[in-house]
Amino acid sequence: VVAGLMLASVTALTHDIYAKVVRAGEIDQARQIQLSKLAAVFLGIIVALLSIAFKGQNIAYIVSLAMAIAASTNFPLLILSMYWPGLTTRGALAGGIVGLVTAIVLVVLGPAVWVDVLGNDRPIFPQAYPALYSVSLAFFTMWLVSTLDQSEQAAQDREKFRLMEVT
Repeated sequence: VVAGLMLASVTALTHDIYAKVVRAGEIDQARQIQLSKLAAVFLGIIVALLSIAFKGQNIAYIVSLAMAIAASTNFPLLILSMYWPGLTTRGALAGGIVGLVTAIVLVVLGPAVWVDVLGNDRPIFPQAYPALYSVSLAFFTMWLVSTLDQSEQAAQDREKFRLMEVT
């Protein structure tokens, strides 16, 4: 399981983000392999440090936090992209980023990290699970940005949704 997650993470970083977005598809295979190895080492170090920091936590709780963080980005995006014709690319990106950042910040400020890992007396955010707030904020951000987006790309996004609609 760990090897599969590491491979998926490294591939997402080097192939999907670096090669496709940063370098716009112009990267040779030797350089991509070199970056993959470097990313694997870097991610391995991060995972090792996080596992040391969270050594006293219940694994089921940590998994549920990971699911809450993933849901904060993916759930609003999937629902709105399937059922709301007004969703735009800018709205989806803005809402996904807001959901992700909100979930991570609230996890850090919550009792699992702020008290148990960092040793503070009381958490700044009292809830153990951030999903209620982060998912709601992601939905709102996607709606707001998409509603305010009057760009040519937004018009194309709305037209593409209309063309995909099955009656």
